[in-house]
Amino acid sequence: MVALRIAQVVPYCSAAFGGGYEYELSRALVKLGHEVTIFTSDRTPYRYRLSVDEEEAHHKVRIRRFRALLDLRELPVPPSMLPGLLDEDLDVIQTSEPFQLCSLYAALASRSRGVPLVVSQHLYYKPWDPLKRLGLRLSEALYGRFVLSTAKRIIAISTAARSYLKEKGVEEGKIEVIPIGVDADRFTPTAEPYGPLMEEAEGRKVILFVGRLTGYKGVKYLLQAFSRLLKEYREVVLCIRGDGPERPYLLQLESKLDLRERILWLGYVANRDMPSLYTSSNLFVLPSLIEPFGISALEAMASGRPVVATRVGGLADLVEEGVNGYLVPPCSIEGLEEAMLRILEDEGLERRLGREGRRRAERYFSWDVVARRILSLYGELL
Repeated sequence: MVALRIAQVVPYCSAAFGGGYEYELSRALVKLGHEVTIFTSDRTPYRYRLSVDEEEAHHKVRIRRFRALLDLRELPVPPSMLPGLLDEDLDVIQTSEPFQLCSLYAALASRSRGVPLVVSQHLYYKPWDPLKRLGLRLSEALYGRFVLSTAKRIIAISTAARSYLKEKGVEEGKIEVIPIGVDADRFTPTAEPYGPLMEEAEGRKVILFVGRLTGYKGVKYLLQAFSRLLKEYREVVLCIRGDGPERPYLLQLESKLDLRERILWLGYVANRDMPSLYTSSNLFVLPSLIEPFGISALEAMASGRPVVATRVGGLADLVEEGVNGYLVPPCSIEGLEEAMLRILEDEGLERRLGREGRRRAERYFSWDVVARRILSLYGELL
């Protein structure tokens, strides 16, 4: 395939914070010999602005930022993005989520310039936040259907997202399931252990959770399952990396369950230290009630760690029951306890599940594999 000029259109992109789906995909596409420009706003999800005066380049990925006049509940409005897109010579435009205003600009540029549009769909549920639910309904009514009708193909990152699109009336032949990828060269079973965690664990086995401390992550069920687990298996600690609005409640629950000496609250751990954190654990648990994909679970798989997760969203695609981990129903304290205990009590099983998780991550989910699948999809449109 000849080198393509590709636009990735996204509301936010900060390479300093890991960049997200579009940035990592762009890096993989550049490695395969293509030119990629990310069109984004000057905002971040953390509510501060980035410079729009100069173009950025990270790992040969060009980034153009446009000033957002408003940021409506994580929906930045950068009106100068549309002229910016129209100024570029492009072969393909890709954007994420049809309800984003940036996706409207991508669709308008696609129609104006005759450039094929690809939309990636991550959401498969209605947002919990009432204002976000209202915003989603309004955006779908005002321009979401226009974006979907303009798109030549729609990438669903999970089978759950595909089902969501079909319920919205999108024809099945227009949808292709292509997952989010993982940097399998960075997240490996051979990464050096994370020193601070190893010191705190004091030789005990480690159960790891990585994620935001909010209700839909289901951490309260993990704490209750861990409390039950300790009655059967004592030489283990629970490590929680992350912060969020539910932290005060979880600390109260920790005290109520008498787990103060058993839980390590790491809070923020730098992105550069995450591979080491995963390899310092014996198993990874993600007890979410909803989960668009489950990137942390995929990173744990690539790091050679067994995964216990709930059967929701993208997690049902990542974990193959009894092969690289176990799936349990959401909110199931008993299910979480039984799955964790099964792995902790059998070191041979722990190693086998970890090996298979690594193999599965390399074979199906590495960014190189994902980028090649997306390039093949682009090729069908040109």
